[in-house]
Amino acid sequence: MSALNRLIDFHEELPFKINFSYLNAKKLKVKLKEKKQHLVIPPRLYSEMINSFSKDVQSLIKFKPQIELEVERMYQLEQSLMQYRIKIFRNGKIAEKNMFKSGFDELQNHFNDQNIVLVDGLETEEDNPGLWIKSFMEIRPIVNLDTAYFLYMEDWKFTPFIIGELSFDTIGQFKSFLAELDMKCKMLCLLLSLSRIDELNAMHPEYGAQSYEYNGQKIYILTTRQSKIKSGVQTKEDIFATTKTGYDAFNLMCSIHRPLLNKIDTNNKHFVSLSQTQYPKALGKKSWADTFRVVVNRWLKYNTDIILTAEDISFLRVSNPGNTDVNIGNPFHFTNHQTRRSSAFYLVGYELLAFPQLQQQLSHLSRAMSRHYANNASYWGTLRKEVDDERNTQKSELLATVYKRIANNDRIAGGKAKALKSLTGNTDYFEQADNSRLTSAKYWKKMLETGKSHIHAIAPGMYCTNSNCDMRINIVLEECVGCEFDVIFEGMYAEGKRVNASKNLALLDSFDELTHSVASQLIVQIKSCEAILSDLEISFEPTKIPQHILNMLIEVKTS
Repeated sequence: MSALNRLIDFHEELPFKINFSYLNAKKLKVKLKEKKQHLVIPPRLYSEMINSFSKDVQSLIKFKPQIELEVERMYQLEQSLMQYRIKIFRNGKIAEKNMFKSGFDELQNHFNDQNIVLVDGLETEEDNPGLWIKSFMEIRPIVNLDTAYFLYMEDWKFTPFIIGELSFDTIGQFKSFLAELDMKCKMLCLLLSLSRIDELNAMHPEYGAQSYEYNGQKIYILTTRQSKIKSGVQTKEDIFATTKTGYDAFNLMCSIHRPLLNKIDTNNKHFVSLSQTQYPKALGKKSWADTFRVVVNRWLKYNTDIILTAEDISFLRVSNPGNTDVNIGNPFHFTNHQTRRSSAFYLVGYELLAFPQLQQQLSHLSRAMSRHYANNASYWGTLRKEVDDERNTQKSELLATVYKRIANNDRIAGGKAKALKSLTGNTDYFEQADNSRLTSAKYWKKMLETGKSHIHAIAPGMYCTNSNCDMRINIVLEECVGCEFDVIFEGMYAEGKRVNASKNLALLDSFDELTHSVASQLIVQIKSCEAILSDLEISFEPTKIPQHILNMLIEVKTS
């Protein structure tokens, strides 16, 4: 329909008459198919790309100069071999079918038109120096740079390409590495700035990434309107705030393209082909964007499970309720349009940005368009509130259990528990009106929500009520035994630690590798665990410490 309408626009230039007026769906009685919003990238794939690509960029950013040097060396190697191949071709020592990958017919016709002998035995140089190669470069046929030369001929052997700890024996391997790293950098630039592919395409390699200090904080931005670049001056439509990783990704990406870009006379294109490097050529947006999509999908295929699970489908249906084209078992296919949609969805969903901030970040004139990008993101806020509510419910029941155990005179240990037992004195304490609420989970939930109380697990059956405690992973039991904030319900963890410490003590002693400090640490751990078991009235056989080990300890006397 739109194509037919274009005919009307140019009817004066056409050699025939147009016998219809502008068309629309109503006139044609056609119901247009509703355009579906682009899917977001499922959370597991989104996070996998962000985490994996960020790790790679951070590990390679310090090798930017090395990357540029190796790309330049790769180019020079190819140029040397191409010149050698051209020389032996002109001397008739290699057939055209082995010499060229493409462009031979055009080259031959071009030389015939100019009356130049193609296989001239270099004789053309005597009459017209440089004419042959000038004509050759006007066509630029693709020369077959056979890797066998580099692998088997002593004159063409070269040292592997080295980037940090990575090593690449062939040019093909190195190019594959560059193509994948380029994709990772571009993906991070898009995901961590919400810029469009058009805008990334316009970013100048020297000025595209900038940083400045604001209130003592380092701010990183990507900027696109290069004609108006001026130190410290940018309008908000030109810039996209990003992270340190996004900033590094842009600079690393530029280091890949810069050596080849310097071989080209271009002012408006900033990306080059990384596969065809005999004659470096700049790529337009469509060309590199298509390659980018292919490389992303290839990486996903070989590094993740792209088959959509029930969890993936459930998530995608929430983010795009009207899209019924995705089903369990289908492979996920990435498209370039998903980057801005996905990042907007997650940033708003996790409340990392409000809509006014998102509108500015997306450079939208209309806030409605920004809301469209983050469509259904409120689901995440609802989900998080449900999770937080469930967490507080479980914590409140846990706190209520502490006081119920004390009220019922059940076994409980820990400094906090001992202090509470001492405070309550007897079961009558909880029969008083103000104190009876201490056994109610409803009361503790309100205390948790207002921040007046706190509890977190430090080990199975062991909890801490100190909000400033940072003991979450490495538990030091000797610090917990008498701690005024700890509550201990079970002794299984303590018994396991005691047995393990006893084994380590005996093993190190048998190998004569036991030191004073290690012996002291293990014995304190054993005694701490036994104290917990005693407080919980759990029967156990005390660990017997040999006298020669006890003699290693330094006796401390207090006055």
